Amino acid sequence: MFNFVPPGSYLLTAEATGFRPTAVTDILVQVSKVTTIDVRLEPGDRRANSR
Repeated sequence: MFNFVPPGSYLLTAEATGFRPTAVTDILVQVSKVTTIDVRLEPGDRRANSR
């Protein structure tokens, strides 16, 4: 949970060992509203996507 996030549009990225990184774009945070984002990480070798 993140408190006191300024209103606006956000990009969320998530990664974990043994999973492919993922991103969620255009997350809209509004004043006095709760924003919930469900992130699904797919199994895989993270190194396959790195440069």
